[in-house]
Amino acid sequence: MADATSKHRGSGKWGRDDVPKTGWRCTSVIDSVGDDGGSLHVTCEMCECTLIRYVHTMEHPDYPESLECGCICAGAMEENPRRAHERELYARRHDRFDKRKGWKKLESGSYLLKVDRYAILAFRRGDGWKLRVEHSRTKEFLWGTVTHPDIKTAKRAGLHALTAAKKVLKEEHA
Repeated sequence: MADATSKHRGSGKWGRDDVPKTGWRCTSVIDSVGDDGGSLHVTCEMCECTLIRYVHTMEHPDYPESLECGCICAGAMEENPRRAHERELYARRHDRFDKRKGWKKLESGSYLLKVDRYAILAFRRGDGWKLRVEHSRTKEFLWGTVTHPDIKTAKRAGLHALTAAKKVLKEEHA
């Protein structure tokens, strides 16, 4: 932790006595570039010198506002660089999941992706899109509870649905 953040430790809020250095927790991670592929435009609010793509929103009970930080500062702030890194990797995978090779459009207008012995189905329901994840061997499945506004959002949510299905269906067979 000290090596990764040492070059920025004296800069920005790291050098201020009124800002806690540890004890923070992350509430979300978002991609600052967005769907348009624009350039990086967010500066880490902790070190105030690093341009960041994935923004870790950090909160602390003794600090009045949340801070938008990069992975390295977020890891130091929560005293767990590995957790911050894993969180960012998951966000990167999530943001690319809708572009993953293998999504097939079916005659019904639904989309299907087969991955890791599971089939993820994104289908129209009312004014939005729903998900269903099925284990290809056991044929057990889980229905998504969220209605997504568009197919891109539904496909991206497919990663979360797949992760949840693996956990739930694994527990049922444990």
